[in-house]
Amino acid sequence: MAEAVPLPAFDARYTLRPPQAYTLQPRGGPGRIAWSWLGPASPDGTRPTLTMTVLALPVSQEPDRRTADDFLALRTRSLPATLTNWRTTEMAKGTIHGIPFARCHWTATPPVTHAPLTGFLYIARRDRSIVEVSGIAPTPDPTQKAPPPLTLLENAARTLQAQPLTASP
Repeated sequence: MAEAVPLPAFDARYTLRPPQAYTLQPRGGPGRIAWSWLGPASPDGTRPTLTMTVLALPVSQEPDRRTADDFLALRTRSLPATLTNWRTTEMAKGTIHGIPFARCHWTATPPVTHAPLTGFLYIARRDRSIVEVSGIAPTPDPTQKAPPPLTLLENAARTLQAQPLTASP
């Protein structure tokens, strides 16, 4: 695994150790900051990808009481729109270095490549932000001797660390 790195420039609140030799691709837009690390292409051209997204919740007079479970449910409802044969595991809860998460694993087939994919979603609610760490990889070849790409991605996701939250003025 690569060295733990702060996520680039605008968000040093988190560190993550991506798999070695994965290439960083910054992404994002207003209120959303994301980083993806792309792995080597499989024979069908699919690349395993580890993505971390930090989404700022809108400021409101009313407190936003949605939980990580609520946001995971929203994500698992939105993903099947672009995939076929969507299957997801039951939601589970856990912590990574003190960060409570809701998590699930999934399998699906993109309609363009028809190459089965596997993935996971870890979602946390931290103060006024939603933190998502996700992985997507081709379904492993059972004859492959190396660890499946999704195993590498999930091991990397479990290296996530956060700076302590500070009180708002």
